[in-house]
Amino acid sequence: MKVLVIEDEPIYQLYLRKYLERLGLNVFTCETGMAGVQTARRELPDFIILDMGLPDMLGTDCLDLLKRDPDTAAIPVIATTADATDEFKTETLYLGAHIYHRKPITPDQLTFYVQKIRDVLEEVSDH
Repeated sequence: MKVLVIEDEPIYQLYLRKYLERLGLNVFTCETGMAGVQTARRELPDFIILDMGLPDMLGTDCLDLLKRDPDTAAIPVIATTADATDEFKTETLYLGAHIYHRKPITPDQLTFYVQKIRDVLEEVSDH
């Protein structure tokens, strides 16, 4: 499985990369929303972990671009953020994030989310 991590904080990006690689995933990383959109279009990952606080655009704008593109619209997105307001969570899920999680994600939570996405992808491929 391929995963794209769009995260501008180097230490958190490295943490996610190392843990996801331990789970056997092929990991691509980007530090900006635009680079993330371009990488998603090129690599077509199985899922995306998207930081909602990016330096070049709002995470909601990045998510919107991904969901409006027919090539990337169906890719599951785990949105991560330090913003815990109900309004922001509602907007993020409305725009198409599959999972909304307040940072940080623990290894156990990450393992759970990866398995959940694997289950969904297997179910889709069975039909």
